Amino acid sequence: MKYYRLCQDRRIPYSVLLTNLNNIGGYYESKGGNLSLLDKTIVSFVNSSPINFYPDILDRQIFMIKDAVKEVFDLFMPELEYKHCCLLDNPNNRHELYFIPVLDLVDMSKNSTKGTHIFRLKDTREIEVIISLEVVEAILRRKSAGIRISPV
Repeated sequence: MKYYRLCQDRRIPYSVLLTNLNNIGGYYESKGGNLSLLDKTIVSFVNSSPINFYPDILDRQIFMIKDAVKEVFDLFMPELEYKHCCLLDNPNNRHELYFIPVLDLVDMSKNSTKGTHIFRLKDTREIEVIISLEVVEAILRRKSAGIRISPV
């Protein structure tokens, strides 16, 4: 099975960043991969700017997805659990809803993918989500914005 890395497009200069990471319960523990320690619902403020861009995938601090990508994840993994995150930009009167998927950690060096379509790499410093070719095709059909897909 062919796999691809799914991430936020780094060429977008105006994507948002969360500003209150200290107030998110379980955030620092979740950096090791255990996302179940995160709060079920997170409300976070973002760096305020009238030109902020909210891509379908945010992965600089926490891996978060919007509705279009969540639909694809639900097609291939209906049992997947999510945490909810509402990003608030009060000065510009804007809010966006994101979902944080609680993905399995997989060590690709041991070939333990077992035909899974969506998973997170184990023992990496950055958040790396890996998807199969079928998932790539489904995401691209939905014309998602601000994503980057590269072969593993």
